[in-house]
Amino acid sequence: MIDCPVPTLVLVNGLSRMRGDSHVRFLVARRKNRNKSKIRARVEHVFAVVKRLWDFTKVRYRGLAKNVNRAFVSLALANLYLSRGRLTPQVRP
Repeated sequence: MIDCPVPTLVLVNGLSRMRGDSHVRFLVARRKNRNKSKIRARVEHVFAVVKRLWDFTKVRYRGLAKNVNRAFVSLALANLYLSRGRLTPQVRP
């Protein structure tokens, strides 16, 4: 976790403004969190597709190898499904 203290606020002309170094740290922490959330959104979207299309909501304990194989196949199909627009040729009307 990022150790970012709460920025100090100063009242200027009736508006609260951040002071110096704490403002920079706040912006850096905000940029890092935005980057993390972009990555998290991309990853979670793939799992949502797997759960929705191939009903991978429950793990069926029929053996560890079978579960791993089922997960790999489902994720491979999800990759194909999500990139179907780039894989199919463009048809001109």
